Amino acid sequence: MTREMQMKRKARGAITISFFVLILAWLPWVISYLPGSDCPDLGGQLRQFLGITDYSTHHPIVSTLIYGTIYSIGMLLGSGDFGYLFIVIVQTLGFAAVCAYEAYEVGVLTNSHTAYRITIAFFAILPVFGSYCQWCVKDSLFAIAFGLYATLVAMCVINPNKFFESKRQLTGLCMAAIATGLLRNNGLYAVAFSLPFLALLRPKGKRFRMTIILIVTVLIILITNATVKIVTNASSDTIKESFSIPFQQTARYVREHSDEVTDSEREAINAVLDYENLATLYNEDTSDPVKATYKSTATMQDVIRYLRTWISQGLKSPKCYLCATLRQTYGYWYPEQGIATHDFEFCAYVMFENVAELRDTTYWMPEALRTFCQNWRKIFNAIPIAGYFLTPGIYTWLLVLEAGYLVWRKKTQNLLILLPCIVLTLTCIAGPLNGSVRYSLGVITAMPVCLAASMFTS
Repeated sequence: MTREMQMKRKARGAITISFFVLILAWLPWVISYLPGSDCPDLGGQLRQFLGITDYSTHHPIVSTLIYGTIYSIGMLLGSGDFGYLFIVIVQTLGFAAVCAYEAYEVGVLTNSHTAYRITIAFFAILPVFGSYCQWCVKDSLFAIAFGLYATLVAMCVINPNKFFESKRQLTGLCMAAIATGLLRNNGLYAVAFSLPFLALLRPKGKRFRMTIILIVTVLIILITNATVKIVTNASSDTIKESFSIPFQQTARYVREHSDEVTDSEREAINAVLDYENLATLYNEDTSDPVKATYKSTATMQDVIRYLRTWISQGLKSPKCYLCATLRQTYGYWYPEQGIATHDFEFCAYVMFENVAELRDTTYWMPEALRTFCQNWRKIFNAIPIAGYFLTPGIYTWLLVLEAGYLVWRKKTQNLLILLPCIVLTLTCIAGPLNGSVRYSLGVITAMPVCLAASMFTS
């Protein structure tokens, strides 16, 4: 047996052991919440797949088709409960496989068994992963794909010549990029603004071919999305999803400066949003109530008039706009933001009545088991420093720390390692919910390999 074959065999063994260790660590969450917890987003996706409602690009259509297929396979066993159970099984196996592989590569990149063990402990002990194994939500499959993508990007940046010479690794990178771009709408940005730049790592004479390969990968995402949209006759989501921060700024301005709003400004706002209810609907932590008033009858001219008003009011009261932005986004840069703000993101969920046509609305196991899991989460949150890792803010600062370290060490090329996570974090900040662990799940999954590859490799 050659040395290379021995190394591959050893790698498979390490990944396999880690895979089962992680499953055992997450089993208390999975068993306690059998057959799985609900999320309103998944309920909407399953309704689309089953034909109860029409398809919409509000949820990634490929994600809807995948989750719907898994659910339908489980349904063959007799009920919607088994559909949810199959989703939980797929999510758990996916997380275990990707996290085990990432931990192994962390060990390889750092040449350290200790780093490998710390990474496994991070995935096993942090309540995030066990919780999201059993929570049926589109972000879980996305985080699995993104974690794999970020790991392969790191390997490519650290040793590009070896990476690009391996057809297996290059194919894996492209496949992971495609999955990342298809499983969540903002995943496309993370891929489009990172993948093509990897071609710069090749010698000048070989860059063109690699650039074409990586750009074609991005085009496959766009073409696939366009094709499934046509095939499913899905309606396009409105532009309101891109206006979370401007809408919040407008709502806060109306609440605080209603006496200064002119008739023309009121008319411009009311053509796009429900002006009369903005002040009362304004919630500092989420833009969803304000966005819900967006008028589908609004034309592009109405939107342009609104944007002019938005700029005008911002110039009159920049402090108001700044407060609205900081209050909407502080959870992504302030680690002290407690998880109590979004308890539901750790599955402190009761079963939703609106999924009654999809499944039974009761858990299979006693409440005491779920209480045990939630108590562990609360204990972990109370541990000094460790509790920070249950909030998105700490991961933003880790990215800043890593980027600063690379610039200081004049290793700016390695900033490409962080690019997917940086782009994803920026899209979370521009999103509708402040400090969402669910939105940041991909960054949390990818953080160990980003940290290892950017700061602990030669």
